[in-house]
Order: sequence, then structure tokens, then C-alpha cells
Amino acid sequence: MEEMSPAELVANISKFDLAQTLHTIPIFQAQSDAVAIDLRRVRKFIRDLEEQARWSIENYQRASQKRRQILEPNLRKGLGNCERALMNFKKR
Repeated sequence: MEEMSPAELVANISKFDLAQTLHTIPIFQAQSDAVAIDLRRVRKFIRDLEEQARWSIENYQRASQKRRQILEPNLRKGLGNCERALMNFKKR
């Protein structure tokens, strides 16, 4: 299949050229499916990051004071990494 921009797809559909429209509908559907798959992957990635952060915080809260002193730098670093990963996804 040839790649067309969404604007080209809409332009072809709006011309009422039935043959061209029938040709572009599968392309449009394939692009739509690809976007839906990407959105599901991003949602799963975000849920995984949130779960990992939640687990780390709960682990920190259950720890003794001495253990908290050991865990705190790693917790801060891990939460910072999660935040950067989310920002990178937001930029895409």
C-alpha cells in the first residue's frame, strides 16, 4: 500500500471519486489501526510506570527508618527516571 497523508485521504474521499475512495478506505483503516495499537502500548507503558512507582513508594513507607535512609536516594532516582520517561512519551 502506498503512504498517503491524512489530508490527502480526506481530499480523495471528498472528491466523490468512488474508485479512489474505495482504494483509500483500507489505507485509512490501516493507519487508524496502527494509531490505536500505539495508543494501547503507550497506555500500558504508563500504567507499568505508575505501578512501579507506587510499589517503590509503598516499599519505602513500610521500611524502617534505617532502611528508608538507604532506599531514599534510589527512590528519588527511580521516580525521576519514571518522570523523564513519561515526558519523553509526551514529546512524541
